[in-house]
Amino acid sequence: MAVAGLPDEVLLYAVGAVASPILVAAWLWHRNLVRRERLRDVGLMFLWGALVATSVSVVLEWPFSAGGVGSLVLLAVVVAPLVEEAAKLAGVHLLRRRFTALPDGYVMGAVSGLGFAAAENVVYVLAVYAAAGGEGAVAVLVLRAFTSTFVHAAATATSGFGLVRKRLSGLPLAPYFLTAVALHAAFNGAALWTEFTGDASLTVVVLFAPAVLLWHVARRIHALERLAPVLTRPGEPALPWPPRRPGWVGRACTQCGLAVSVPPGLAWECPRCRSVQPPAPAPPAGVPPTD
Repeated sequence: MAVAGLPDEVLLYAVGAVASPILVAAWLWHRNLVRRERLRDVGLMFLWGALVATSVSVVLEWPFSAGGVGSLVLLAVVVAPLVEEAAKLAGVHLLRRRFTALPDGYVMGAVSGLGFAAAENVVYVLAVYAAAGGEGAVAVLVLRAFTSTFVHAAATATSGFGLVRKRLSGLPLAPYFLTAVALHAAFNGAALWTEFTGDASLTVVVLFAPAVLLWHVARRIHALERLAPVLTRPGEPALPWPPRRPGWVGRACTQCGLAVSVPPGLAWECPRCRSVQPPAPAPPAGVPPTD
């Protein structure tokens, strides 16, 4: 049965184009076992990437889309990575006050990138369907599910982590943002090289590097969640999960007095009043951590 005048086949391809980004977003959210982000925020971030970031990118990249090979290369390896990574990261920046731990940056950055990938997948798949039919659309759908979907997620996860780390610890964002842009540019450049020359020497990079990078992001989410502040009550030891690590110290929020156990050397945000607290100093050698 057609919907709004569209054939069922077209709707099926559109659903298939957004399926892989949604599944990857759910997987990354699930990796944060201890303190998951609110689903409302995850949904908003996905929609930001799919609607706002893509719209901004189309407007800013449009002047570079008409021209010869030089304009196409400039668009692919310079303009698009800068514009798209900035647009995707802007959504993470808007919700930055809701993030209380480093894994939030990874997850929400990746979700913004996955929303962008979902919208981009729909456009590419339907364009190929109109030009080459169903077989071409299926090929593009499968290819993008394992390449550009992952690179959008991995790139913005990197810059999102840098943004949250800057908020919590004051470290500069620029290295993380430039790394995301470089990753995006390298992927676009490799894909463009393969398309122009037919040289398959970069095929492995195009097909497998984004997946490897995204797997690394997922592992970092799982590892960093164990460094989140652990709530305690005054006079009581830290809760057993996440497990307390050697060298952790007891701290009290300077605003509301809430007692927590935190790793030394990292700024932390009080889960009760959301005030950012200075890094806890490491205990002297030979002195056990305090509660």
